[in-house]
Amino acid sequence: MRSLHQVGLHHRRPAKKIDLTNEHAQRRLAFAQENLNRDWGLVIFSDEKIFKTGMGTCQPLWRLDNTRHQPQNVSRLRHSGRITMSMWGWMSSAGPGELVRTSPRMTAAEYVNILQDVLLPSVEAMYPGLHQFTFVHENSAVHKARMVSEWFRERPWIEVIDWSPKSPDLNPIENLWAAVVREWNDVDEGHHVRTREQLYLHAQTVWERFRGQNTCENLVASMPRRLEDVIANNGFWTKY
Repeated sequence: MRSLHQVGLHHRRPAKKIDLTNEHAQRRLAFAQENLNRDWGLVIFSDEKIFKTGMGTCQPLWRLDNTRHQPQNVSRLRHSGRITMSMWGWMSSAGPGELVRTSPRMTAAEYVNILQDVLLPSVEAMYPGLHQFTFVHENSAVHKARMVSEWFRERPWIEVIDWSPKSPDLNPIENLWAAVVREWNDVDEGHHVRTREQLYLHAQTVWERFRGQNTCENLVASMPRRLEDVIANNGFWTKY
């Protein structure tokens, strides 16, 4: 066993990643090669996220030996009464954009309303006078619906990237969601969310904590490295 450790071989749990077929890998590889030299600075990354009460509650703690199950050292799971809420948000290198609640099963019509009434005004607010921008959304059925495609076709100043399938690791907003979850209980109210309205307000509060920071800028700056990783791994998984 020692000799295995000496050559860097250790017994570890496998990384958990989304399932990829060879076809997925080939499409990811082609996407990475085509977009490696893209300027990501004015790209709007969007996504949907389900928030729920109890997020981020299982945190590491310091405890004495043989005290694992004492009350102060137990993270209690309360499944009854758990509240969930679907939200949509966007980010760019300039920071987080707007975060709004959506229906649990968002329709194409609802999504078009979000694009028209939330995306466009909030992008204009962040980038006054901007005449064109590039937009990222993933490959859900809603995103590919006919009325959504028509909405974008009528607005040729918005370039929609043909996003790679099975590629949450390439969308930096996924890392922003993860950062929101990590920060969830750092705001006092995170432990006391009991209603849907409280959940929504708390999600907004945590989201706003990233405004004025360089989190989003750093995430977008990682795009070339993400694509380089895809190329190096022949389209398969990256560390992101």
